Amino acid sequence: MRYSIVVSLIYIVFFSSKAEAQDHCQQHFDALENIRTIMRAGYKEPHGEYLRNREREIKEDIRLCKKSKPKSTKTYNYITQKETHKKKLQSIHVPNKDQLGRQALIIKGLFEGKKQQAWLDHYQRPDECRSPETSSQFAKCINHRDEAAEKFSANWNRMITTTNTNIPKQSNLGSQNANQQKASTFNIGTCKFWTEKYKQNPKNLDARDLMEQACHNVN
Repeated sequence: MRYSIVVSLIYIVFFSSKAEAQDHCQQHFDALENIRTIMRAGYKEPHGEYLRNREREIKEDIRLCKKSKPKSTKTYNYITQKETHKKKLQSIHVPNKDQLGRQALIIKGLFEGKKQQAWLDHYQRPDECRSPETSSQFAKCINHRDEAAEKFSANWNRMITTTNTNIPKQSNLGSQNANQQKASTFNIGTCKFWTEKYKQNPKNLDARDLMEQACHNVN
């Protein structure tokens, strides 16, 4: 009889501790599920590198959590009520103030040189993408930015192609005059490009400054 009681107590303690440990680590499991939801929704670099690193970090947190002993029930409940929501939000945000807009200046540019600067001045995030609160909304905002970047790149390449096509062949005046003609033609194309962008959005002061600078070079 006494032996049966001891076995029963061991059984209860073992499974109670296991359930308590699982509950103790639940916030990490939730964060891992949020990250995987974002990855399944689709992404492009450099977001992929961040998401993969974040997934590895959370897996490590889970491993350490399973080894550690949970705090008392009262203390744990008090912390999780306050921290679980915060952890979920952190798991779907990249560690940058403006990840969806000008984040390329901090991590890695989508483009290079003047094209990158023109893209930063051109792209305007939707209001709902300034601080996304769910993984699905975060994924939609990334897709919106990537689609806008593809359209911008196509327009930019057409502008460069048109500019190069309009450059006249080298005349008998020599290579110096030919280079001057190329520079003048490029400045005209740049002036037209930023003039059009400023007309589309007169509130974009950066576009206005670039337009004035480009058109000044033409004059």
